[in-house]
Amino acid sequence: MSADKTLGEKPERRPILRRARVNAAEAQDEARAVAAKAKATPARRDDDDEAKPKGIAGVWHGVREYLEGVQSELKKVIWPTREETTRLTRVVLVMLVISAMVLGLLIWIFTELFRVGLNNPLILIVVMAAAGVIGVLLARYNSRTQA
Repeated sequence: MSADKTLGEKPERRPILRRARVNAAEAQDEARAVAAKAKATPARRDDDDEAKPKGIAGVWHGVREYLEGVQSELKKVIWPTREETTRLTRVVLVMLVISAMVLGLLIWIFTELFRVGLNNPLILIVVMAAAGVIGVLLARYNSRTQA
């Protein structure tokens, strides 16, 4: 409370909601102006229900409108060059091979672990307990570093 207010006086109430509505309307108008400049489709459309055809004609109207929107968006797409496509395809294929090898190695390790563990359950119990402890420690470490 400021120093010039007395104890019995209530603070002056300002029409906050009205200002918020005006600011939201101004922001929406500004967003539409920016979208119109960039020739982008607006995020929100003001459709009149009376202007749309009803029934089957309305369905076809909606499909046609959708396809026109798709066509206009495809005109805005900047497609990658042949060199970029080739480079990115190579990156994807290399990562695919590396991931497959890592996952194959993990599957082989766990298969061997369970094969040995079924013959000697004590080994399987010790390894699973160690994996659980390591998992808990890693989770605690990650939660502390994120906080």
